[in-house]
Amino acid sequence: MDNETQYQDDVQDEIKRGPDTGPSSGPVEWDIDDVLGVGGYIDRAMDGYEFRKSQIDLARKISWGMENHRHIVAEGPTGCGKGIAYLLPGIKQAVKNGSRIVVCTANIALQEQLVNKDLPFLQKALPTEFKFILVKGLNNYFCKRAMMACREEFAQGSFGKAEDVGDKPIENFYSVMPKGLVELCEWGKRTETGDRSELKFEPDPYHWSMVSSSADDCHGDNCPFLGECFGKKARLKMNSSHVIVSNYHFLFASISLRMVTEKDVLFPPFLYLVCDEAHKIADIARSFFGWEISVQRVSRLIASFRKRIRQAEKKMDKESYASAIKAHDHAFKAADELNSFMIKMYGKEKTPLRVKKTGVIPTRVLSNAAKDMAEGFREAGRHLTKDAKVECGKLKTQAEKLSVQLEELGNISDPNGVYYIERFGKAGAMRACKRMLDVSELLWEEMIQKTCCTVTTSATMAIAGDCDYVKNEIGMKESEDIIVESPFDFKRQALVVLSERAPDPQDRETYPDKVAVIMEEIIRQAEGRTLGLFTSYRVLRHVAEHVRSKDLGYKILVHGELTRTELVRQFKEDVNSVLLGTESFWAGIDVKGEALSCLVIDKIPFPTPGDPVLDAMQDAAGGFKSSFFKISVPRAVLQFRQGAGRLIRSATDRGVLVVLDRRLVTKGYGDLFCKSLPPMMRANGIKKGEIRGWLMEGEKDDSTNT
Repeated sequence: MDNETQYQDDVQDEIKRGPDTGPSSGPVEWDIDDVLGVGGYIDRAMDGYEFRKSQIDLARKISWGMENHRHIVAEGPTGCGKGIAYLLPGIKQAVKNGSRIVVCTANIALQEQLVNKDLPFLQKALPTEFKFILVKGLNNYFCKRAMMACREEFAQGSFGKAEDVGDKPIENFYSVMPKGLVELCEWGKRTETGDRSELKFEPDPYHWSMVSSSADDCHGDNCPFLGECFGKKARLKMNSSHVIVSNYHFLFASISLRMVTEKDVLFPPFLYLVCDEAHKIADIARSFFGWEISVQRVSRLIASFRKRIRQAEKKMDKESYASAIKAHDHAFKAADELNSFMIKMYGKEKTPLRVKKTGVIPTRVLSNAAKDMAEGFREAGRHLTKDAKVECGKLKTQAEKLSVQLEELGNISDPNGVYYIERFGKAGAMRACKRMLDVSELLWEEMIQKTCCTVTTSATMAIAGDCDYVKNEIGMKESEDIIVESPFDFKRQALVVLSERAPDPQDRETYPDKVAVIMEEIIRQAEGRTLGLFTSYRVLRHVAEHVRSKDLGYKILVHGELTRTELVRQFKEDVNSVLLGTESFWAGIDVKGEALSCLVIDKIPFPTPGDPVLDAMQDAAGGFKSSFFKISVPRAVLQFRQGAGRLIRSATDRGVLVVLDRRLVTKGYGDLFCKSLPPMMRANGIKKGEIRGWLMEGEKDDSTNT
């Protein structure tokens, strides 16, 4: 049975379940040229519309792929309008067939642009009615059942404590709840959507976890608050939507459940899939299809076990109750011993510690205790209320899953798994993790092949004009590829500065000082207006301290001192400010105009040493030397292109890119990085006033044009 036939069968199943279950269909009497051409629908709906050949070429190719059931790999540089380019053919096919298209992105900013700007605009511009929705995972929604359970725990005075402190209820549980948790509960009474993004403050992650849900603990149709469920209300709207915007975690959760149930549980059936920011898919999938065993996770499961056993104590026979108490005590002791063992094993390590051999971590005792807890949950559930019984069933599944994962960790039993332990969070708690090594077959079989057309796109899909690296990573075995040209005139708009006299990044002692002095000179020449991208906090902090000490007269914004959103906001508003950031600032920063006139990259962003997944990938490729050009260089090129892409964001931008890494000039592989840059003008070294001269020349051009 092909995908289209299966889709129609699934649609009929939806219709049987109730009204408003499928997207409407109808004639679509326009093509891509009618919309994007000069005088087309968008031209008529938008003031100052500029025809972009790259956009229409991209839209035509994607439209052809959807019509002919061919997968597409597409690179659409910044400014080409790739969002509209893939939405148009997706909307056309969805309305024409009464089907759906799912659009996945890796960051919230792009999702918000699609649902708050691009899709509402297309609803007004096109002569075709369609519906769209942004859908998120359950943990993004407030859960009233979770809130009631949380209040009950605090009312009993035992939340978060290992020991039993009695059953006497506290009349005013708000008096013993943290202020942030009280604020969330009060907001939960008022909100109409329950969507976390509505909050005017950033909730404590632990507090939010107490009042939100997840696939593991959702009670589904057995929930007493089913009619008020915010997550369910949002999902019901998917049924009648032609376009569903989501993220990769939600998509992968759907795939994971389908692999077990053999049916789409989270998404309604869809024919077309667009994966934007597709260069990130493989790494997100490696993480998602793995797992984490943290002290907090085990402790909460044990605490839930103690609570349910105590509730069922009077109805359980003595033997079953004694067995459950024994399981609790064994689990509590084994968890403590395992945690102590990992702390001792980890020692003073600063990076994740990869575990390669069977039996290194003694997990058997806790694994067996988790099995016993699963049986205890089953027994307790037989004697409790319907709601508590449902929760016991969920907890039983969690205990069984934990047991399997612990056994796997002890045996290192998955040849496609990467296992390691690490510290995380401010408190430095321990956790054991598994990540997938190769996700290409999984993505091809469970994601790409399940659609009539999957479009994978990004501004950085290619390395020196070749998309093979990303295609191999995500398992795209069959595709039609397209790389469209940038609409920007880089030779007029951008200057790149490279020099063999740049600091040596391998000289750890002198490198930070030399970079700091050069950054000072760049900031002076650019009169602020500079974004500095660094590969380490150590160098960033050194540079920040140095330039601040010189009192240059410009605001110096530093990663970590404020939220990323606030730093970018201030950088945009204060045109002469300077922003210094590390990894998370290499992508997703969109600052048009004079505020970002100079971009400095301190060195080639090679993958961080000590990454256990990278280490395993290198082993699989024959060791570091064999894997350098297969793995390290391609990943660094893509990251480098992302960073360099922050400079020119519109046709009127003008700027200077300075790379403080001599290896781009002195090493053979440096040419690959240079060829992956747009065709900018090039200068060798920072001559006195050269940056200022380039920028002033642009200001003269702007003045003449005005």
